Amino acid sequence: MFLTKKYCYIFAFLLLTLFGDVISVAAQTSGNPLFAPLLTADASALVYRDTLYVFTGHDEGTTSFVMNSWYIFSTTDMVHWTNHGVKLRARDFSWSSGQAFAGHVAEQNGKFYWYCPVLHKTIKGTGKEGFAIGVAVANHPLGPYTDAIGSVLITDNTPNCITLNIDPFVTVDNGTPYLYWGSWNACRYVKLKPSMIQLDGSVQTVTLQGFFEAPWIHKRNNTYYFSYASGYPSTTAYSTGPSITGPWTYKGVINDKIETPVISETNHQAIIEFKGNWYFIYHNTALSKAATDNTAATNNGTYERSVCIDKLEYNGDGSIKKVVRTTTGVPIIPTTSVQANLINYHNNAKQPFSLQALTNGKYAIKLPGNNSNNNTLKISVYSINGVLLEKIVTTTNNHEVSLPSGTHILCVSDGTVRYSQCVNFF
Repeated sequence: MFLTKKYCYIFAFLLLTLFGDVISVAAQTSGNPLFAPLLTADASALVYRDTLYVFTGHDEGTTSFVMNSWYIFSTTDMVHWTNHGVKLRARDFSWSSGQAFAGHVAEQNGKFYWYCPVLHKTIKGTGKEGFAIGVAVANHPLGPYTDAIGSVLITDNTPNCITLNIDPFVTVDNGTPYLYWGSWNACRYVKLKPSMIQLDGSVQTVTLQGFFEAPWIHKRNNTYYFSYASGYPSTTAYSTGPSITGPWTYKGVINDKIETPVISETNHQAIIEFKGNWYFIYHNTALSKAATDNTAATNNGTYERSVCIDKLEYNGDGSIKKVVRTTTGVPIIPTTSVQANLINYHNNAKQPFSLQALTNGKYAIKLPGNNSNNNTLKISVYSINGVLLEKIVTTTNNHEVSLPSGTHILCVSDGTVRYSQCVNFF
């Protein structure tokens, strides 16, 4: 997704002034929300091979939580996403009466297990809400998924369960699978057998400062980070520990309450590392009627949410920096060879030039053909703000250039102005 049209026009004018007859291509970012106009919420994320998969619920209500199905989206570069559609429904579990909450997908032994909290047809404990956790299984992240058990994994009848058995999170740590879940200020965990569909021991109570719901654990270096929704309306807080089961030490809030553009009472995160970058996936209310309809009678978009993504960054001591929520999202992940479309002004045919990473840390720039006429190549590197960082004039058609780190713009033109193009580079 490109930046705003206004920004493109301003930047195009700037580059035309500085560089000459060029065509501007704005820096590519994911944009937020990610999957507009579809309403999505409560994301889970999984990396498989070179692809990031995001699993979301779909909000259908306006005055209450209504969720009956889950979608899958995927990307290899964080900017170009594929919507694979609905891949699982609450009623795909024969024992369910429908109504879903946040699910979670985990991989084990080449299979993919989707842990799903849904309303049970018949089991509802005294003072409890009747939600149960089932498991669907597939041979690929995209499915097809089928009920792995034919019955439930967790219900209101499970000893030491909680009032609302939702928000499962599953991870395999040192070969042992663990299931966490929680809501209404209560969190539990239990070991699973290698089959991933059977409990292995008793349910344990988890002690976390400020826990409300939405457990998620990730590991970085030798530290376990336990993030969760805290309070209601919720922030995202986190604690750290030396093992998958703690003990947990409170560290603070990393994502503030969602109050813009309108309120979301929930805050549900997924944290994932993909291709050397850490990401924080959450939802906001940007597509809700309360945010988009000037006649709306409320500023609360709690039941119409939209999944977003921003960077997750760490301080030098390993603590997590507070997440900066943006409308631009995250930048594209470049490949080692970047192709750009150059316009042949004579016959309007698109021609590529290549930007190939070299082992010496430089990049080789090559125009179409062999530049047999020894046309002068103008190579300019600008910061994202349009500041000229480097300019090279050469007649070599395989010129090597050093590019600075960070987001910037690379412009290449030949002396005849037959080819002239600017592309983003990260």
